[in-house]
Amino acid sequence: MTVQLHMSDSYVDLYGQQIDLALRYGAPKDSSLVALPIVLNNRPILCASKEYLNKIDKDIGIPTMPEDLSQHNCLRLGHDEKYLSEWTFEKAGKTKRVAVDGNRRSKDGDVVRRWAVAGKGIALKSQLDIAGDLKAGRLIEVELDGWQVANYPLYLICPERRLIDPLFNAVKEYLIERVEQVLR
Repeated sequence: MTVQLHMSDSYVDLYGQQIDLALRYGAPKDSSLVALPIVLNNRPILCASKEYLNKIDKDIGIPTMPEDLSQHNCLRLGHDEKYLSEWTFEKAGKTKRVAVDGNRRSKDGDVVRRWAVAGKGIALKSQLDIAGDLKAGRLIEVELDGWQVANYPLYLICPERRLIDPLFNAVKEYLIERVEQVLR
């Protein structure tokens, strides 16, 4: 076995770049890909550091509703030249789309996480990505009166079913076990 690691938050062409497996959030749009779930219950969390929350102007206040985010510095993650300028929240069958803006955006999710830890603003991050920061108290969940972002499952993707072999299955089982440990 040879391992070549390509890390990117962008969607890469698995066929064109001859990639045997990839981890991706959300079900793939390309139905020819094989997607096996690693974690299905992975809710994105609105989060910020104590430092950011403590320095919020008293007139603005800590957000309690999705629309309050328009008053805050939202740290935005983007893919393929697009930056998410709208966050969608759900509650009791209702949906709210909120325009967000801020002075920082990146195509790298870990950079957005680090900015949030450093007190630069509010981020919307996968529970899996920030579990350690929440447990350590570096980030705090910002709750919006029951409004949440839709679940964001993590899948192990491969371009062809013939690539699912004992090695592939061993990698899948390892990832499932590791993810369960992180989320505990």
